[in-house]
Amino acid sequence: MKFIEKSINNVEKQYDNRKTKKRLILLLNRYYLGFLTMDKIEYLNKAYNCCAEYLNKNKSDFDILLAIFFFSINIEDKEKIEYFNNNISKYKKYLKNNDINRYSFYLFLQGLIRSKKSSIRGTNKYIKSLQGIDNNEAKIYIAFLKIITDTIERDILLNIENIENNSFWKNIILYNLFEKKSSFISFEKYTFKNYIKWSLYKSINIEKSIFRYENSIIFDFNDNMFNQKIYKEYSLDFILLKICETYLYNNIHTKISYLFFKEAINRQISLPGLNNSYIKACYKNNMEDIGLYPIKQFLREPNIDLEIISFIYYIILSNKKYNELVTEYKDKILKYSRYFLEKGYIGRYYYTIYKYMLDCTLDGNIEEKKIMDTLYPNNYLYEVYIEDNNAKIIIIKDYNIDNVKEYNIKNNTVVISSSSKDFYYYIFSEDKKEILNCEIKINKLVEGVNGKYFYRFCKAGYRDKFTLINTAKYYLKIDNLDNSKIELLENVLEIEDISVSLKMQILLTLGNISFHNKNYKTANDYYSKVLEKYINDRYVDNIIKSYIFCKEYDKSLEIIKKKSNILSYDTLFYVIKAISEENDYGKDIAIFAYKLLLNSMFDDIFLHIVLKNYKCGINEWIELRKNLENMGIIKKELDEHILKLTVYTHSINKYSEKIFIRLYSEDIDNKAIEYFLNYCMYEAFNGNYIFSDDILYIMEYIFNETKNSIIGYALGHIYLKGDYNLKDKYNVFEKIIENMEIEQLGFKIFENNKDKFKKFSYLYKNKPFIYKASPNKDIYLYYKNINQDKFLYVKMKYFKFGIYIVTLPIFYGEDIEYYFVENMENGNISTKRFFTTNTINTIFDIDDEYFKINNAFIYTYEGKYNDAHKVIEKLIEKDYSLKGKIL
Repeated sequence: MKFIEKSINNVEKQYDNRKTKKRLILLLNRYYLGFLTMDKIEYLNKAYNCCAEYLNKNKSDFDILLAIFFFSINIEDKEKIEYFNNNISKYKKYLKNNDINRYSFYLFLQGLIRSKKSSIRGTNKYIKSLQGIDNNEAKIYIAFLKIITDTIERDILLNIENIENNSFWKNIILYNLFEKKSSFISFEKYTFKNYIKWSLYKSINIEKSIFRYENSIIFDFNDNMFNQKIYKEYSLDFILLKICETYLYNNIHTKISYLFFKEAINRQISLPGLNNSYIKACYKNNMEDIGLYPIKQFLREPNIDLEIISFIYYIILSNKKYNELVTEYKDKILKYSRYFLEKGYIGRYYYTIYKYMLDCTLDGNIEEKKIMDTLYPNNYLYEVYIEDNNAKIIIIKDYNIDNVKEYNIKNNTVVISSSSKDFYYYIFSEDKKEILNCEIKINKLVEGVNGKYFYRFCKAGYRDKFTLINTAKYYLKIDNLDNSKIELLENVLEIEDISVSLKMQILLTLGNISFHNKNYKTANDYYSKVLEKYINDRYVDNIIKSYIFCKEYDKSLEIIKKKSNILSYDTLFYVIKAISEENDYGKDIAIFAYKLLLNSMFDDIFLHIVLKNYKCGINEWIELRKNLENMGIIKKELDEHILKLTVYTHSINKYSEKIFIRLYSEDIDNKAIEYFLNYCMYEAFNGNYIFSDDILYIMEYIFNETKNSIIGYALGHIYLKGDYNLKDKYNVFEKIIENMEIEQLGFKIFENNKDKFKKFSYLYKNKPFIYKASPNKDIYLYYKNINQDKFLYVKMKYFKFGIYIVTLPIFYGEDIEYYFVENMENGNISTKRFFTTNTINTIFDIDDEYFKINNAFIYTYEGKYNDAHKVIEKLIEKDYSLKGKIL
């Protein structure tokens, strides 16, 4: 009933979009049908409302007035019935004289009112009036009223049957008759069939009537649509049985009958001749997927239809699921095979049977050649079925052959020739105007063939192009690498239009056979012709080894660069070792030598090549050293390389420190020691690396032995940056501060930490000014007291590592403005101006002119004027010439 509801919804939408009288009448019919079949009073109310709405705008429309009267009667609303009856009855005389059809409907409505009141006499009165009118409408209304009053007469049924089949009211009457009445009715079978069709079209469930009148249902083998619809709707066994009986009786084996036969067998319907008819329908319609049970039943029964026998044998020979039947009926199959062969039967089914016969025939048997001669022309033929009727041309591209063939399609079918079932195809309409996208079905004329089958033909002397190709492909699949294959494979290579893909596979196989038999030069010749993209990874080891044997190092390198990830380490070691003996390939093989070293495949020449040619980061070198160390291999040249790279990349770390310490302990005169130690000093002045105590012990030792002040200054920087508790630390500080005073040097880190060195007045007296630039420059410091107008300047001293230094004494509270100037040939470069102030108010009671004056400044700023005067007076007494300067 869902279909009716959906149909009502669709018509409602159509009416809402455009409210015409024609659409309204269609909607009213749907509403009444919905009420009748589903007992939903809401549909009557909807119908009434639609009529009322329409009449508001079209008051004179008599048809809709009669319709609203009809729905009022069915709703059984007395007020509405009385209202519309009074209005319509005014036109009774006019209708009788001028519009007999509407008058008939008026009489029907009057009878309907009486029937609702159960007034049989009143209803019969209007039935009698309708009997005086000679038209189809009157007959329908009489039948309707008589059914309502349970007065069913034979002449009434005849009147219904004579009404045209598609009449809406006729089927409404039949619905009331069959579905609402419990008594059994006799009627014409075609009337009932048309009623069933109507119910199927409207999706009205009449299963009760189907069961009651099952013997009255007529099935016609030509009426496939009806057969399919009624079975689909009710899926009843007796319906399926009757349909199958119809097809069986009329010997019908169409695709539709096949579907019904198959369904009946699946539902285990018992019907004589059903199984054989099903098998025959399968044969007629090329349906090859047949269940095991029907085939067993067929084979157990005597059959004389040779075509169907050949079809069934073809089925069981083509699919492994029937193997038990092949074994059981082997003798019978071979008996028929010989008969078919003797009589010259040909076709797809027979060829497959002959193929089985060949499989059961020994090589050299007298029957072998006759079978082969029959099969041979058909080994590479395929029957192609195309569903699209517009398909007229098919173009085939064989996978194994580099050419295309064009075929004309007739009756949706074409037989094509191809070396295998795998081929590209394009389907065109007539004159190639359009490429069609359509499904195709491909049937091989000889099923079940394989490489062994083609090899047998080839061995027997059938050596055409396709047989050679398929035999070669058979060789390619088996792992046997004996020399007996070479001749045939080379014959295939001589085929002009062989595909590139197959050619490459054959060349690879020939190369492998030659390599296996230690014919390396021959293997190399084959391998060198294989295009890179066709090289199978499993053969790379063989190919590269053959190149090495033939000293084809450039080719070897090409493969290594692209396939090294799939080579075994043993093969890679062998190849790189061989190539490394030549001097020209160091840069090319360095990365692979490194990979081997990293994977514990050590050779001195590999390390030599890697150190000379391999470019990588410090971490990769350290990883390599760790791996070698795990193997118990320590190489001084690798340690030297790591230390030099550490310095070059400014990437000192604990591991490089470890290497330095080991190298220092073994070879103190090694140049890498000096190189690395120099970098440690650079890092001390310019970086923030925290050195290990072991490194500092070495630096302290060298400082104490050599008195090298730069090492001392570096140690001072390191001590002040880190938290070191070395026993010789303070002795070193004393020595380096003494050196600073001697060399008149100063460093920012000491200035910032001079509170730790209060006994060293030098650090308090001299403020360091630092500038960084490349060596051999003329750098000047320009400076002045902010209260002065003119800048003074002094040349700065180059220290080391791009550091220029000059120190100046600045009094407490003195503000100094300064900048740096770099003299160049084409001019000078000046920095921006900076400011600095001495804020250290430490009193030093020593005999030094600077500190005496500086103490006076401190006393003055602190308000200790008497102390300041005493200091100044002593200075003047000692050297009167200072008076003006001090003032």
